[in-house]
Amino acid sequence: MRGVVEQYDGALIHGANFSIGVQLFYRIAARAAELFRNVDSYDSFIEEAHHKRKRDAPSGTAIHLHKIVSREIDRDVPVSSTRAGYIPGTHRVGFDSVADQITITMKRARAKALRPARY
Repeated sequence: MRGVVEQYDGALIHGANFSIGVQLFYRIAARAAELFRNVDSYDSFIEEAHHKRKRDAPSGTAIHLHKIVSREIDRDVPVSSTRAGYIPGTHRVGFDSVADQITITMKRARAKALRPARY
């Protein structure tokens, strides 16, 4: 990719997800994982779900969440993916123990929000 960009004197911006909400979710997930880093009684996990036509599993957003949470909690975190029906993009980071479960969720609200603006 770098060669093509340089060949045509172009530019490329790459990211797992450009949504402002997702960017904030990444930061919240990182801070939560940091808080659980030395709490061995909790197991962390990541779940993501999308509509049946989404081809990648896990999604780029889930892969990036995995990198962030695994780094901050200092251990590998399992990721599970669901592709079914018309589920809007949903990502959940959780911390589970015998006593309780803490989760944070990001769910896409409207498909319209992802359409490019018309000028």
